[in-house]
Amino acid sequence: MYTRLLQNFIEEFTNEFIGLNFEIDWHSNRFIPSEKTYFQCLFGKVTFYMRIGVRSVCTLYNRDPELTNTLCKIVDRLTILFQLTNDMLSISSSEYHPQKGIIGDDIHEGKKSLL
Repeated sequence: MYTRLLQNFIEEFTNEFIGLNFEIDWHSNRFIPSEKTYFQCLFGKVTFYMRIGVRSVCTLYNRDPELTNTLCKIVDRLTILFQLTNDMLSISSSEYHPQKGIIGDDIHEGKKSLL
């Protein structure tokens, strides 16, 4: 079980590392990613914390790998939805701007978005 937990962490940290590298490359080189590449970045970067939680719990409770994969797919969609909603709110919500101090904070920082 502990070997599987360690393997889960290594796989998810690797995915996060790849996602962060995508973002750094885009920001540094003014590269505009395709929609497919953008989602690959988000799947690596944004879904990390939720996926590692799901995979750890499923491993600790000896759940079927198919159930783990299904739950990870659900988590992936929810975290991507959260990221896109966050991007939209940062541009359009009058309640969001005072909290962040700027309109479109991520975009202002040079981060890429589908918007």
